[in-house]
Amino acid sequence: MVSTLSHRGLLNIFDLDQTIKDRHSTRKFLSKPVPRILLDEALALAQLAPSNSNTQPWRVVFAEGTRRDQLKKALLKQAQHFDESQLPKIAQLPEAFQHYRQELGEQVYGAMGIAREDTASRERAVLRNYEFFDAPMVGIVCMHRELGDADALSVGIYLQTLMLSLTARGLGTCAQVSLAAYPEIIRSELNIPPELSILCGIAVGYTDPDFPPNHLHINRDPVEKNISFLDDLELAHRSDWNTLVRA
Repeated sequence: MVSTLSHRGLLNIFDLDQTIKDRHSTRKFLSKPVPRILLDEALALAQLAPSNSNTQPWRVVFAEGTRRDQLKKALLKQAQHFDESQLPKIAQLPEAFQHYRQELGEQVYGAMGIAREDTASRERAVLRNYEFFDAPMVGIVCMHRELGDADALSVGIYLQTLMLSLTARGLGTCAQVSLAAYPEIIRSELNIPPELSILCGIAVGYTDPDFPPNHLHINRDPVEKNISFLDDLELAHRSDWNTLVRA
């Protein structure tokens, strides 16, 4: 088959492929500020993401400077001193999926040189979530509380589009579900209204090239584990099988 893609079209595909491969969860940022012009460009592109009935349900509140520092201080205080009545409000993974988190932890902590039995260092590493991994900017991703799963999916598509757009501009990102653990603190610090559900955070900044975990290639399952194809050949095999069973 002869490709009808132009040379420029092929270059665009390769650029997209490379951006997808380059995007990773940055776990340590430089203090260098995020240029507003780059953020604005990425936000304009992300706004083109598809959504259920074009509801465009995403709402994002960004904090930097003093507001970012105050949020970090409040979150760290809570995370360091919570009691049983103040457990993080975040859903635990079902048992069948917990091994993914364990495997990820092994890769990240291993790259940081933290042994499994080093509980203190692991706890400190967890608290870095509430420091936004030193990112100079953090966004809080929200959605109206009356919307449902399809709309949350739309927010996810938006967030991926935003992260890819930022990656293409040389910025690092990290989507942070952990920040949704303390919604009341975030609401108080950033004046987020009660009708918005807090879904996650996104840390934004320039990646620290000297931090080993920033160079990790996190394992992924093979495509075949997640994807199924149903075609005429599969239907023919099923028909033959049903005929044999009836016989």
